[in-house]
Amino acid sequence: MRADYESRNDTLQITLADIDQADDSDDTHERAVVVTAAERPVLIDLYYPGMGLDAPLSAIVDRWPALDHGALLAAATAALAVPDRPVTIEVGPPFPEKEEEAEAEADEEVHAA
Repeated sequence: MRADYESRNDTLQITLADIDQADDSDDTHERAVVVTAAERPVLIDLYYPGMGLDAPLSAIVDRWPALDHGALLAAATAALAVPDRPVTIEVGPPFPEKEEEAEAEADEEVHAA
């Protein structure tokens, strides 16, 4: 994943996949547009990221649950740390024991409700 914060326009772009042509875009949040190809997100534009990243990224992940909120946040934060320079980031899968713990916690929340 590649991210770039352009300070002059106060926009942050996260590239999820390199494509030749996009099919559509979705105004997922008032400060976020998601560009799609074959109905899959390939690029995210965040406007005024200094106003906060959580709300627009949460809206994006709510719309496309396969996306990883933590990975998007890591890419966006890294790009903000070095304005006007591209950042490339690779986030691996969770460690097996952490994934199992998360699943167990989710099961407990379901049973508690």
